[in-house]
This record gives sequence, C-alpha cells and structure tokens, in this order.
Amino acid sequence: MFSKVFGPPELQIVEHAYKLAREKLALKPFPDEAARERREQALRETLFMLARTGDTAETLCGKALEEVPQSWMVSPRKSNSRRGRHNGA
Repeated sequence: MFSKVFGPPELQIVEHAYKLAREKLALKPFPDEAARERREQALRETLFMLARTGDTAETLCGKALEEVPQSWMVSPRKSNSRRGRHNGA
C-alpha cells in the first residue's frame, strides 16, 4: 500500500502526530463506532502519506491538518463571557 519504509523512530513520530492531530481536530461526535474508526483510519493514512524523513510530529501534524476536509473540524464555540457574569466592579 505504502512505498515508504518506516523505522521505529519514524513510526513514533507518526503516532505522536496522530495524537496531536486528533486533539486539534476536536472531531465531531460520531453516530456509530464504525464511522469513528473510518475517520481515524483515514487520518492515519494521511499522516503516513505525508510523512518525510526529518519531519517532527508537529510539522507532520500541521501538514495533515491542511489536508483533512473542513467537515472534520468542529467550529469553536462562541464565548459567553458577557452573559450572566458580573464581577462587582
């Protein structure tokens, strides 16, 4: 499937990049376990396709986040800092 051969150091970088990407994506809730597994597998495949010798986990994560569909990302919640809070000043 992949034409690259990865050694233990590269595999560790890909795994760390995967964890970083999952955290940053804040993946939407899935209707079922199979859908979640498909999305996670697609993210891993993207990371392996983009991985290059010398990449750090952070740079590889950044590359992957540029490639994934926007629909994978959850919009940040709007701040409610003005509602219901009075600091007495």
